[in-house]
Amino acid sequence: VIMVSTADALSSSNTASGTTKESSALRSLSAVLFDIDGTLVHSDPIHLAVFRELLLKEDGFNDNKPIDEPFFRQWISGRVNSLITADFFPEWPIAKREEWSTMKEARFREMAQAEMKELQMPGL
Repeated sequence: VIMVSTADALSSSNTASGTTKESSALRSLSAVLFDIDGTLVHSDPIHLAVFRELLLKEDGFNDNKPIDEPFFRQWISGRVNSLITADFFPEWPIAKREEWSTMKEARFREMAQAEMKELQMPGL
């Protein structure tokens, strides 16, 4: 996470020589923080809940049983949606997998907004 707006990060101006100058926001940046899950907020429980909810709606997936944490750790955690949906729904066209992933992300954001404060790591 970089605390610089996209507009600031992308802004630049041409000099007389035709080269590009960095924006002042980027030159003044002193640190970059990559939040690997669990650094600031442990969001895996939310991801698990969302996948559990949405996969139950897919008739026949996992014999119509909710996924558990070991399943989540083995097949979902740390993976990108495109690979997850390709493994789970190989017969679906890519557009349908992308639509499902978009729906999953929207549901995650909805659930995270309600629960994220409770999952914040101690001391933050």
